[in-house]
Amino acid sequence: MFVDPPNYMRHADFTTRLPPLGLLYIASYLTTYTTDHEVAMLDATLENLSYDAIEERIRKYKPDIVGISTYTLTLLDTLEIAHRAKQVNPDVFVVIGGPHAFIYPAQTAMLPYIDAVVPGEGEEVMTELVEALAKGMSLEQIPGIYLNHNGTLLVTPPRSLIENLDTLPFPARKLVPKKAYKFVSDTSAFSTTMISSRGCKFKCTFCDVPFRSIRARSPDNVVDEISECAEIGYKEINFYDDNFNFSEERVGDICQRLISNGSPVNFSIRARVDKINLKMLQQLYHAGCRRINFGLEVGDDETLKYLKKGITTDMVRNAVRLTKDAGIEVVTYFILGIPGRPKETSLRTIDFAIEIDPDYAQFMYMVLLPGTELYTNAIKSGGIANDFYMDFATRPSPLPYIAYWENPLSYEEAQSLTKLAHKRFYLRPTYIWKHLSKVSSLTELLRKGHAALDVFSYALYNK
Repeated sequence: MFVDPPNYMRHADFTTRLPPLGLLYIASYLTTYTTDHEVAMLDATLENLSYDAIEERIRKYKPDIVGISTYTLTLLDTLEIAHRAKQVNPDVFVVIGGPHAFIYPAQTAMLPYIDAVVPGEGEEVMTELVEALAKGMSLEQIPGIYLNHNGTLLVTPPRSLIENLDTLPFPARKLVPKKAYKFVSDTSAFSTTMISSRGCKFKCTFCDVPFRSIRARSPDNVVDEISECAEIGYKEINFYDDNFNFSEERVGDICQRLISNGSPVNFSIRARVDKINLKMLQQLYHAGCRRINFGLEVGDDETLKYLKKGITTDMVRNAVRLTKDAGIEVVTYFILGIPGRPKETSLRTIDFAIEIDPDYAQFMYMVLLPGTELYTNAIKSGGIANDFYMDFATRPSPLPYIAYWENPLSYEEAQSLTKLAHKRFYLRPTYIWKHLSKVSSLTELLRKGHAALDVFSYALYNK
């Protein structure tokens, strides 16, 4: 049984619910390359399950192995699920993966109720691990595992990344409900996510992307998965690549195949503004792209340099204008309360968002993430008292879940500024009228109204 744990701190649930794509990839690989194992998927966040309900599902399914994907924010939830699984069956084998396990594999492996940790890509290693357990073989010869052997840490040899992503079968989407997941501005009730590449070569100081090189699937492979999603019944796909448009040639190849075949779905991408041009946007539109998400962060050139974004505000203005002209919706993401930058930077960012006027804007205050340059700098400078996340990974306890650097804004000030940003952006009469004037049906009106309510709920809940 693969489990995506609940997390009552995951505020973004108001606006976005995403399928557990990593676990679905592993489940698909396991069932494609082995034939003797049954797999169940439990998305506890989607179903809003209590710990008792999760335990009951484990008791009913009776798994031999429980695999849990965890973020740092879900570590306590993960440990509670592992504990419940061991209560159901002391011999159940508990494996932990996910972003937290990638950064803190040794610390995670030594926590109670954990038998093994798989940091990084899990498709191959989990399949080998399951096969070895089924045959009663030792796990110590399987590369890429951290083992808790009766309280002693055993680390197997490192495992190379999967270079040819085309060898991976498509995620096992049939293991999760079709009409369940959403992005705030989806136009269809039947949407899903895809990844056409892994990794990002850029080195933004606040970003915790684990792989600093890009491995891309072939255009044919990407289009084949889009076709499969359409056959399942999905009408919309959100690409969650860190940087979909890193290669203009590859974008063109994917679009040309979709245009030639008559694209069966609409889709959205996450893109960098410095890689956008009119030809690419025209290809994307004709291929079915109806929304582009830009991580802009701030509206101040000096702060963009400070964050090592590699872009300028003029690049942003140009990309947003071209995208709108191409008939594609623009969704932007901004960060307020950047450590080491004056409060005026955040106020300029709000003004900048209003100036470029995207279709949607999301504002968040800066939270330090483990493994990032900004987090390391906060420790070195005394911005936070100690290695907060290392302490938490080693001795998890129900303390504050996040590391916040109160420079220049206090935590409370950052929260208030985030709410102010959403109100200033969305309550503009010109913004409201612009969107109402574009509504062509009751369905679209309800969708836009629901999206607005979701964003406001997020802003109000963001505390």
